[in-house]
Amino acid sequence: MTGPINTNMGALFALQNLTRTTRELDQSQTRISTGLRIGAAADNGAVFNVAEQLRADNSATEALRAGLNRALSAADVAMAAGTKLSDILVQMREKALSATALNLTPASRQAYNDEFIALRDEITQLVDSAAFDRNNLLNGGGSSTIPNLGTKFDVLANIGGTAMIPIPITDFRLLDTITPPPPLPVPPALPMPYGANQMHLEATSNVATPEAAGDMMGRISASLEFISGQLANIGISAKRVEGHLSFIAALRDSNTTGLGALVDTDYGLETARLQAAQIKQQLTTQSLSIANTAPQAILALLR
Repeated sequence: MTGPINTNMGALFALQNLTRTTRELDQSQTRISTGLRIGAAADNGAVFNVAEQLRADNSATEALRAGLNRALSAADVAMAAGTKLSDILVQMREKALSATALNLTPASRQAYNDEFIALRDEITQLVDSAAFDRNNLLNGGGSSTIPNLGTKFDVLANIGGTAMIPIPITDFRLLDTITPPPPLPVPPALPMPYGANQMHLEATSNVATPEAAGDMMGRISASLEFISGQLANIGISAKRVEGHLSFIAALRDSNTTGLGALVDTDYGLETARLQAAQIKQQLTTQSLSIANTAPQAILALLR
């Protein structure tokens, strides 16, 4: 019979098993409490790196969605203001039509002119206030004598910063002056000297005379046509932003699902592992206790 006293191999093996079982128990408890199977680089470096990239992408996607939502809100405000502006112009055209009558009394003509001017001034207030988060798509940024069309409000469309969605910026402000072009040898086909891509009303437009009222009829009709075309362009871009928002939301959900598949705890599996580790810990503790009593048998030989 051999029974070493200095080295108790049974106790050493039992202690190793107890250490390993305790580590497994702690790991299962951590996974259950945090909900993460991969919570640190030490758990699985490759998976943890992919998970961190997905988290960074999701964070950037949220910032991207915020920018797209701001742009969509700015477009919605612009379209709402443009629709209201069209309503104002329709009212102005009604006043101008009434003011073309030659048999109006001075008091009646003055009343129509006052109403026309009040509506005209409302255009300026409406255009200047049609902003969301300081983004105004109706106040083009050029001088009031030279409309600044063709510019655009670029909205970031991807987290790499390489794609943009342009939203057109138009200019619905009243002009300070409208200077007709020099006379042509042949009369122009268009009856009005002002261009098609601008508002056709001046800041001083009025219907004080039948001639002025008749001129306003044509200018208002041209302005209405200009506004409807510009709002259509803004609406097309807004629809594109709205569709891209849906795509971004789907992309974020896909990333979140993939992230969960990589790092989330499988509670059924971890619960089973936890119970198994608890039982193994109890058995290993008993084995260690038995191994520690083995040297006592040597004392019996000396009695």
